[in-house]
Amino acid sequence: MLSKYVYGYDNGWDIEDLLGLGRKLQRCPYYASRDLMEQAEIVFVPYNYLIDPAVRKRMHIPINGNIIILDEAHNIEDSARAAASGAFSQEDFRLALNDCEKVLQVRVKDRLKQISKLAQFSSYMMNLMDGMAPKSSSDDKAIMTGKEFLDKLVLDEYGPNILAELSFVVEVIFNEQNGGRSSLTTSPIKIEEGEEEPEIDSKLVDPRLHLLATTRATLEDFLTIVNLMLGDEKTHLDDYQVAVARSQKGNMNSQSSNSSSPSRWTHVLKLWCLNQAIVLKQIRQTTRSIIVTSGTLSPLDSYASELGIDFMITLEASHVIPANRVWIASISQGPRSTKLNGSYKTTSTFEYQDELGRLMLSVCQTIPHGVLCFLPSYSLLEKLVARWQDTGLWQHLSAIKTLVCESRNSSAFEETLKDFYSAIEDSQRALNSSVNTSGEEMADECPSKMKYQTPSGALMLAVCRGKVSEGLDFTDNNARAVVCVGIPFPYLKDKQVELKRKYNDKKSTCSSLLSGSKWYEIQAFWALNQALGRCIRHKGDWGAILLVDDRFAKTPRYVNQLSKWARSSIRHYDYFAPVLHYLSEFTKELVKEDAAALLAVQQQTLLQSPREALLSIGDMSIASSPPSVKPKNASSSTIPELLEDNSTTRSS
Repeated sequence: MLSKYVYGYDNGWDIEDLLGLGRKLQRCPYYASRDLMEQAEIVFVPYNYLIDPAVRKRMHIPINGNIIILDEAHNIEDSARAAASGAFSQEDFRLALNDCEKVLQVRVKDRLKQISKLAQFSSYMMNLMDGMAPKSSSDDKAIMTGKEFLDKLVLDEYGPNILAELSFVVEVIFNEQNGGRSSLTTSPIKIEEGEEEPEIDSKLVDPRLHLLATTRATLEDFLTIVNLMLGDEKTHLDDYQVAVARSQKGNMNSQSSNSSSPSRWTHVLKLWCLNQAIVLKQIRQTTRSIIVTSGTLSPLDSYASELGIDFMITLEASHVIPANRVWIASISQGPRSTKLNGSYKTTSTFEYQDELGRLMLSVCQTIPHGVLCFLPSYSLLEKLVARWQDTGLWQHLSAIKTLVCESRNSSAFEETLKDFYSAIEDSQRALNSSVNTSGEEMADECPSKMKYQTPSGALMLAVCRGKVSEGLDFTDNNARAVVCVGIPFPYLKDKQVELKRKYNDKKSTCSSLLSGSKWYEIQAFWALNQALGRCIRHKGDWGAILLVDDRFAKTPRYVNQLSKWARSSIRHYDYFAPVLHYLSEFTKELVKEDAAALLAVQQQTLLQSPREALLSIGDMSIASSPPSVKPKNASSSTIPELLEDNSTTRSS
């Protein structure tokens, strides 16, 4: 009903529009969007809907002959590896086994054989994990190659042909349950000639005969990954590592135990793909074109080699912002001449933590409104907060700006953002009220001495690769400075990171893949470049960017891995005093320009409609663009977002 109501309208329907209409009509907007997708010419979806072959199959998304545009494509590498990887616990297969046994009790004609096979396989996988488990309690996981894993399956009579048959059975059974609707993609492995295809009985409508969606997810996802391993004549077995890890968890059978039951050890089977090109190859071979865009794809050659795609057209664009509206510097020492090196050993010292705190205090005294500080990890963030609270520095910072921290807990994220934006709005109102008719008083004062309320603005401590660094715009006064501390290298002792480095070292000798160490570095700079761009969101914006680490001055290749717009403007400072001087001059000049622009807008509004202008001046904010171009439903402090420095690549 909802999709029929929407179809035929000239305007586009976004999530909020469909949700509002769904509530009004008491119909489901999610399933309406799936119906509309079949008739749409342009469809917006998250990455995994397109990249993950299992999700793409279940969502019936056709990619054959279509054009795919991937924005924020620096995340594609991780997303593709994740799509070809998976983790399956004994509990997952136990639930699938119970579900199959439930249906078998009904004794469905022509279904006993097929569902019995699924039940037997689920039971086998539970036992397989016990047999592959670490032999010593001191080992957290046992690891084998993809070939070793396949050999074990073949030995237990679950070779490629049997696995292909199981994939076919899962697809047929669940297509039947969905009303006979067939998938638009097929399993990479075909049934051998002579195999009997299960007969589809469209009259089965008893809900007791239906397997649960969780059973489908477990079996289909596992078999999809195994099929990827076995694809292309088993050439991808070396691209996988298989691990069984011990995992402690509570008893999940709430019907047979109370909530106070002790935890128990179980096992999780992890299939790790180390070559993201496996998944992207399927997309590349069937689509008409692939266009990927991001502000952080550099270096483009290594990016293309990792994806396994030969891009015919590449572009690394300049930023839309004028050079005089961004100030970028690397800093080697703090206010008391302590070296600032962001290596793990150094950041754990009180000397480093105290010096970084003094640097942030000076920056917050100089920069108005919002300041973002990005750290390499949550552990360092927590160490800094604890140390600064012990020394009293936290209290000094709190007197200047409202302090908020990005939490590991995603449920607290919205409240954190609300506190941050509320503090920015307060500082904007204070600034607006200080602008007099001449504008001279504020224009001549240092930003740290302006007539703000106390505290003025906000400082957010966040983490590279977190939500703040990846998916949010901090336009205009929401971020007038970004401070990036250290270099966010991935956790070196992470097993997947370790295996990926070894894999690249092995493959780089006979292919265009980067070596393991170069791949490791690029992961850090993709994350860093994302954080750098948070405060420069349109051509009228301005902001300062500070890279706090002496390695930028010492190691030229680190600078070369920054985005084009950043590496062309960066200045290196060994001492902090010049940094503070030039930062203050830059900020004072841009604040002066903003004050003049705000005053001009106020005077123009007063001439047009004096009464309404007097009522609205208090809500106005500094903006370089006239109010008439603001997007629908935007707040008074919002300026339309234009394209940032985007590296763009296209494959045909």
